[in-house]
Amino acid sequence: MLGDAPPESEEALRAYGYHLGMAFQIIDDILDFVADEATLGKPAGSDLRSGIITLPLYFYLQKPHRRDELVQLVEAGKGSDEVIAEVVRMVRDSDAIGRARDEAVSFVEQAIAALAPLPPGPHHDALNDIARYVVEREF
Repeated sequence: MLGDAPPESEEALRAYGYHLGMAFQIIDDILDFVADEATLGKPAGSDLRSGIITLPLYFYLQKPHRRDELVQLVEAGKGSDEVIAEVVRMVRDSDAIGRARDEAVSFVEQAIAALAPLPPGPHHDALNDIARYVVEREF
């Protein structure tokens, strides 16, 4: 698709890739809270266990009372499986998952918009379909 492509096509595909990659990562972060081990191939909360703060957790922690509650929980349990499961439940039951999904949808919309300079055709359609799939798959 890029063989002798003009610079604006290269830029369009670069922007598409960036925005699609961001959306994909956010959805992956959401799945760490909402999917089961059979779906993920790893236990839910793996990022938490690794100390990684992902977008859903970031959104959850934006309310100060939630931060305090989480700190107390972690200090009491020191990273135990029960604490991880409780944090996963707290994030899942909050607005954080929906907010993170909205961010992913926004990145997909930007990815699709980035393709506007490219000519229509099957490659263009396939890239649009891939972008939509990232946020339309079931959790």
